Amino acid sequence: MQGGPAWKQTDCVFTHEDGSPISEWTFQAWYQRFIRQVGLREPLPRFHDLRHTWATLQLQAGTPVKLVSELLGHSSVTVTLSIYAHVLPEQREQAARAAEEWLNVQRATGR
Repeated sequence: MQGGPAWKQTDCVFTHEDGSPISEWTFQAWYQRFIRQVGLREPLPRFHDLRHTWATLQLQAGTPVKLVSELLGHSSVTVTLSIYAHVLPEQREQAARAAEEWLNVQRATGR
């Protein structure tokens, strides 16, 4: 989005009106006001909770752990796995069901 000649192009998602980056503290204050305005009750979710939710949903959707780890900026996949290992048993079950379905199709078609 262009904000006229004063626009500062950055790679930031959240910016001031001129495109310049906002500080973490400014964003945190905005976020806290926003979640109160939309009517969320105590305990209010921290912004970091959104990060955790995103990572969990990505892993549940089958996004490779290595990619999720890179996008989160973790130093290694081991860090990601130590935090999100609880998501992976569900993926194992999905993989087993997919393999079972594939085998059933192979058997039914005589391959």
